[in-house]
This record gives sequence, structure tokens and C-alpha cells, in this order.
Amino acid sequence: MNVLYHGSRYKNNILKPGFNYSNKEINWDSTESNKNLYVTENKESAILMGIAGLLEKNNTLKEFSISDKIITIEFYPNESKVSIDKNDEIYLYTIKPLPNQKWIKVNNKNNKDFSEFKTTDHIQYDRIEPIIILDWLKKNGYSLNYCL
Repeated sequence: MNVLYHGSRYKNNILKPGFNYSNKEINWDSTESNKNLYVTENKESAILMGIAGLLEKNNTLKEFSISDKIITIEFYPNESKVSIDKNDEIYLYTIKPLPNQKWIKVNNKNNKDFSEFKTTDHIQYDRIEPIIILDWLKKNGYSLNYCL
């Protein structure tokens, strides 16, 4: 692994697991929770994970899935529904992994990103880039499908 990417709605000086901010554990599936910081070798996948994180911050998502460049966002009944506004942005972090960082390969069969790694460490990144979500989705041929 030469370069790793992390997408987030937050702009931070140091990257760390979400649990370090909220003190509330959230389990997304049988292999992933906010007790870890997740990164991937795939830049596009990191951006998409950042978008999912932005949506999930204020909502409990039933599903966030991607098929043929169509992003399906499904909310639970009686949840507040949020869409992406034209100026909403996330941040793409670029990390050059160091030997002392404890990266563990995730191999999550649920999200099928087999280039994903996790750590409980606090990580210094090398670069941060703001991404205007709707501009990026349009430029990369994605569309959104909201299911209420």
C-alpha cells in the first residue's frame, strides 16, 4: 500500500476514529464500527464513503448502495430526510502510510471494497482536498436515487 485515502465531512488536523469524537459506538455491519478509522487505496471509494458519512451524520440510513453509478439512499420510516445541497462538501485526505501505523486489512464482503484498511491509531495525513459533492457526482457520472 503506497497511498491511502479517507473521505470525511469533517476538516481535521489529525484523523482518528469517529468514536474518539462522539464516545458513542456505532456498528455498521458485522466487521465495521466507528471504533476504527477506515481508509482505502481507491480514491473514488473514499469519496463515496465520505458522502455516505455526511448523510448518516444527521440520519439513520437504512441503505446506501451503489450500482451502475446510481447511488441509492434509503431512509427508515419516520426519520428526517436529508438531501445533498449544491454547496455541501466533504474532504478527501491523502495518507502515505508509515511502518509504525497499525493498518489492518478489512476484507468486508458487505461493501466489497477489498482495498480497505482500518486502524485505531490517530493518523497524520499528507494532503487534504475539499470536494463539492454534487459537482463531483456529476463530473464522475453518478446519479442519486432517494427512497423514502
